[in-house]
Amino acid sequence: MKKLKFVLGLSNMGLFAAAFANGGMEGPVLPAGTYSFATVPTSWVKVDPQGGNVLQTYGAFGLPALGQEGQQAYGWGGSGTTGGSLAQTFDTIAGGTYLVSFQYVAQLNPNPGPQRLLAEALNGSTILNSSQIKFTNVAWITASFSFTAATTSTTLRFSDTQDVPVNGIALNEDWALDSVTVTQSSQGSGVPEPSTFALAAGALAFLAYRRR
Repeated sequence: MKKLKFVLGLSNMGLFAAAFANGGMEGPVLPAGTYSFATVPTSWVKVDPQGGNVLQTYGAFGLPALGQEGQQAYGWGGSGTTGGSLAQTFDTIAGGTYLVSFQYVAQLNPNPGPQRLLAEALNGSTILNSSQIKFTNVAWITASFSFTAATTSTTLRFSDTQDVPVNGIALNEDWALDSVTVTQSSQGSGVPEPSTFALAAGALAFLAYRRR
């Protein structure tokens, strides 16, 4: 029986192996003090219709150092652009509760205009939960929200939802995202996928053969 439990445990680990990754935006690695509009953070997918979103190191565009993880962050609003998103899809357990934590900052000093970001947890196109924040802070601030996974796959998406230009003048401020984490806070139903049943059946057959 102990052997069977071990085999089933390995099968469950395989099912949920693609964990959330690179929340610190540390890959690919950029030289210190530089930035790249073309580089997409590893494990993430970006939508950037105006071409102004950027992987950057601390110091680029006045980005303050975070001092918690590496030297990089992901920014929106380069060259006065607005819009765009950054998303990652990762494995979850249906019914499990997860805590999303992230840090954000407005980059231009001393008086940046209001920025607005939208963080969403999605099951396909269905919003599981979201957090919309309007801010002007020029020091990093931490925010968080929770969601309950609906299936074995969830998407986390951050979007720039910049305000309408003030008095007809476009806001030319930048903001940045860093230190994104996803932590499971409660266990879900854990209903096995068909592949799990197949592995379990194989394990039982193997044990029966060994017993003979």
